[in-house]
Amino acid sequence: MEWEDVLTPFRTERESHPIKFSRLIDYLDGLPYILPRDRLMIHAFLKYTTNEFFYDRFRLLSTAQLNDLAMISGIGLKNLRNWGGRPSSALSSPMASATGSPTGSPASSPRKGKAAMSPSLLTSVLAETAGQSSSEPELQKPTLGQDLLKIFGVAEIDPKLPTTGLARSPAAHIFPHSALDFSKYRNKITWTFLALFLGEQKRDILAKELHSESNGIHTCANGLALAPEVHIPYDQGYFSLVPFRRLAETPYFLDVQIHAFSTKESIGNVKIEHQADLDKQYTLDDGKPKMNDVSGAFLRAEHGFKLRLGTADPELYPLPSSTLLFWHHHLWRVLIAAGLGALREAEALAAKIDQPAIKKRKLGAQSGPYPPSPLSKNISGDAAYDGDWNESLDLDTDTGVGPLTVWVADEDVPFAPLEEL
Repeated sequence: MEWEDVLTPFRTERESHPIKFSRLIDYLDGLPYILPRDRLMIHAFLKYTTNEFFYDRFRLLSTAQLNDLAMISGIGLKNLRNWGGRPSSALSSPMASATGSPTGSPASSPRKGKAAMSPSLLTSVLAETAGQSSSEPELQKPTLGQDLLKIFGVAEIDPKLPTTGLARSPAAHIFPHSALDFSKYRNKITWTFLALFLGEQKRDILAKELHSESNGIHTCANGLALAPEVHIPYDQGYFSLVPFRRLAETPYFLDVQIHAFSTKESIGNVKIEHQADLDKQYTLDDGKPKMNDVSGAFLRAEHGFKLRLGTADPELYPLPSSTLLFWHHHLWRVLIAAGLGALREAEALAAKIDQPAIKKRKLGAQSGPYPPSPLSKNISGDAAYDGDWNESLDLDTDTGVGPLTVWVADEDVPFAPLEEL
């Protein structure tokens, strides 16, 4: 079998211009009137941006524009963060429903304790980003960051992707379907962020993967056929799958490597039915992929472990898009650098709950369609996850040690409103 290397399209400007990056960080740290949280957000933006114009034009931004940039980045990152899990029906089948709209998924319950707040642009956007539903029609507001788009030469934030005829249910996707609905203000902000953060060229590379005649957001190219106990940590940023090579002659195989994002926790307690040797996981039999016998060959999923993804029919069941897998990895690097990673926030929430009522469970020891999740039904409706409690510059490391421990609250434990956390 002949193989070809797979390289990420999201190469950062920091890698190409490390001296410029260092000087811009010093410049940013010397600016007054920027909140520490906003400064952290801009740090993360500078560290992982792929926009070729950003470093050269960054000093043109006023303090107000920098604050807007931090707000846009926060809204966009939270909206793209896909850690809410997915239904077991989506996990059991690699194909999503072909009817309906991707924007029809049910809204989360509204956050408690926020009804008395006076409406404003910021509160309405943040509330909507947190999943707050509203019976009032959405107002037509000018999209935040128009002046920033002009400075960085972005002509259009709408990638012109269709929002009809795709899967209605939250399928086992890599990129969230709901982000294509431009009737939602948070999605306009999200694509403003993507245009600024990636630059138009890289934004278009991502958009092309989300819609094409053969692949797209509603096909297996935007999905992963992983077991539920592995899918949940993947969605919540505990690890990513980084492609490194694919079969050259036919799209039957894609080799990926596990990248763990934390030194404290990993998916090490999850066992995978695979041989360690990639060539023993899948082979070609008469030109068709064949999965070898793996009885008794259970391996712990650790940082650096290599997996071979295979498909019996590349047209009907295409392999996951390497571009979207690279995007997931890139997204969680910047989320963690911005203090929005699930690991630290879940720990912070658990610390605020009555400790005697908390149980520690191992991920691999659970039954049912889902493992215990830090985002239980009690937490998901009330928590905005605004990142206030996590201002660590970067948790992106190259080591993953120890088993994954998930905190679970008893059903009868009362949760405090967000203001009390």
